[in-house]
Amino acid sequence: MQKENKYDLAERRYNFLHSLLKGIDAKLEVHNLLSKDILDFEEAHIYLRISDSALYKLTAREEIPFTKPGGKKMYFRRVDLDSWISGESTQAEIDREEAARKLINNLNLPQAS
Repeated sequence: MQKENKYDLAERRYNFLHSLLKGIDAKLEVHNLLSKDILDFEEAHIYLRISDSALYKLTAREEIPFTKPGGKKMYFRRVDLDSWISGESTQAEIDREEAARKLINNLNLPQAS
């Protein structure tokens, strides 16, 4: 068996350490996302573990709750994303339903007999 030269050994060690650091970096990124209440588009697709194009399609079809203050950058409430993942109603959906109910009640439509 041929003896490994010092450059090959150094490269193997470097690759090993590099892969460890990438794993640590990914875990730190997820940990940081868990500590935030509001996520931007990039953070949301990482948090949901879906591609950015998949998240864009969900927002375009309004299948996932988000806000777009100023009409530019999209933001997502982490609790809404959690609710969306679990199939529960989000607070935004509950608020919209309540607003619609109040609006209908305020219309003073004649009651059907």
